[in-house]
Amino acid sequence: VGAAVANSKLLRNLSLRGNDIGDEGVDVLTHALIHSSTLQLLDMSTNRSITNKGWQTLSTLLTTPNSSLEELVLCENILDDEGALIFASALANNCKLKKLSLWDNAIAAKGWSAFSKLLCEPSSVNKTFLSNHTLQAISGVQGNRDDVEYLLTLNEGADKKQVAITKIMEHHSEFNMQPLLEWDFKVMPLVIGFFQRAAACPQTDQRDMENRKLYAIYQFIQGEPSLYVKFWLHAELDKVDAKEMKLNRKQLKLTLEFEGKQRELTLKFEGIKKRKRSIESRI
Repeated sequence: VGAAVANSKLLRNLSLRGNDIGDEGVDVLTHALIHSSTLQLLDMSTNRSITNKGWQTLSTLLTTPNSSLEELVLCENILDDEGALIFASALANNCKLKKLSLWDNAIAAKGWSAFSKLLCEPSSVNKTFLSNHTLQAISGVQGNRDDVEYLLTLNEGADKKQVAITKIMEHHSEFNMQPLLEWDFKVMPLVIGFFQRAAACPQTDQRDMENRKLYAIYQFIQGEPSLYVKFWLHAELDKVDAKEMKLNRKQLKLTLEFEGKQRELTLKFEGIKKRKRSIESRI
């Protein structure tokens, strides 16, 4: 099977359900599939001889840059919390897999918590932004994990930046602007733009969003009042520059119109003189 798989360039779906594959078989299979850029579905259900060592090997299919796998079926195995941690870790930077089937395994609270953290890492804004926003379905979720189900529903959104923003706004009530002060007010339009985009999310409280935007601006001003004065002066200077440019364009337009009229009068005078000379030559 490994040789046939390795030589296939059109393979899209592969089912090895109930084939009593063990860790050695997984090693051969993974080696054959590691460079596949066409495989979209892999079914490894009911292969209870596979241990966490084999799952660790198989998970490398999810970490390769050319991975095209969109659905992975691992139902009816003995996958436990450690196995769940293995796949959650492998999916950290994966932007392809959309569906993971885990029915009838041995995953408990620790394993489901790993998937929750995969979908939304709340320890910092940056880690939340870099969470997995692609995985849309995990079948077999147990233990009243509404958090996992909700995050999977969010991931169904087509605009992944919007998905990330929604997660950030829901898990970070206040933004610490202090690290951004070294950027002066150059970053301010980006911050305001972020809140405006967040306000477009269906789950967003508009009044709360406006308050958070104003609080972020307040932190900038409070942190560096001199920067605000500098920012205000630059803004006023920009207004003056804009008015000056407008007047220059108007002056240029009038100059061109005057030169055009002047050329027109010159041509008329030359025509009159030419006509005069023609009449005089006949007298």
